[in-house]
Amino acid sequence: MSDPTITWSVVSLECYESFAGFENVVRYVHWRCTASGAGLDEETVTASRTGTVELPLHPLDPFILFDDLTEETVLGWVWPRINVADVDSGVRLDWAIIRDLPLIAPPLPWADDA
Repeated sequence: MSDPTITWSVVSLECYESFAGFENVVRYVHWRCTASGAGLDEETVTASRTGTVELPLHPLDPFILFDDLTEETVLGWVWPRINVADVDSGVRLDWAIIRDLPLIAPPLPWADDA
């Protein structure tokens, strides 16, 4: 069985409406790291880890307007603030654990059988 594909994404941003003369200044980045690949019966299996990073406010740093942000730029802010290797290995381990487990959908225990 092959290794999973790892994908990093920005889920959402929380901003200050106005700060130091700029609008929509990013303060929090919510991110996701997903491992995806073939599991039992070649069905796609995914595992993910999520987190939030608080960005410092440095009005003297070069500022990027909100509308000019890219996911690549924002992930570039996230990665130095987290342990990327730990997240990567953790999501790979999660994926490896669940990839061969059959997934079932039993009836809800509180549902009537009628």
